Amino acid sequence: STRTRLAEILQARGELDAAAEQLATANVLRPDLITGLLMQARLSFDRGDWNGALQQLDAIDERTSTRPEQRDGWLRAYIEMLRVLGRLRAAEPLIDEWINLRQSIDPLASQPTHYVSYAGLKFQLYGEAGARAWLAKAPLVPEAHLQAYYASTGDAALALEMRNVKSLRAARDALMAAYAAMGQLGAERAISHWDAYAKFFDQEAKLSVSQAQAVVNEFARLVRSGMQTESNLVLVKYLAIENALDQQDGDAARTWLTEL
Repeated sequence: STRTRLAEILQARGELDAAAEQLATANVLRPDLITGLLMQARLSFDRGDWNGALQQLDAIDERTSTRPEQRDGWLRAYIEMLRVLGRLRAAEPLIDEWINLRQSIDPLASQPTHYVSYAGLKFQLYGEAGARAWLAKAPLVPEAHLQAYYASTGDAALALEMRNVKSLRAARDALMAAYAAMGQLGAERAISHWDAYAKFFDQEAKLSVSQAQAVVNEFARLVRSGMQTESNLVLVKYLAIENALDQQDGDAARTWLTEL
């Protein structure tokens, strides 16, 4: 509905009270729309009512069980909330259900990406060996260049968790080769966040605060031009904050905190 779309825009802008007003009206007018109810749960979560958000999702569990599109949104919302709360084991059966759902919908060529999406969570629970065992469960695709693509993205996901700059850069190079094999030139912009992370992870070439600022500024430019995402920019800023704190520059850390 129009009100639901408006609430989504307001929530993205951080105007949570205004978004809540629009959603409340939308859900009264169209209580049959699961989209509005899912947004209401996410909004409650963003406002700090974590238990309330999970209860709202529980309330529409059965209503989504027979509608794949609605179930997909419900599962992704519940998994993300549990992940943020650190309840990783509770998220595991929902991840399994989500992957089974997507495998019944998506073509084989795109299915391995679902396993890559949760490789980091598996790493947190079971370490590198457990995460690699998880990635190995992904179905094989017949196209060699696609298989190389998924292998490199899986390696990158684990390198990010381990903050291993050497492995991350190797995965980046492998992915660029896969992109080239697919004829996708200029794809390095899509993984420019890997390059930014690697600069912060590199302990042998520690960034100064001014160098970190340059990395953040360049990444913000990519976001403005539509080549990167706001969520990745937030992660880059968090790394800049850590870098500033490591160098005992509280002023720089506070500046970036105010921008989050």
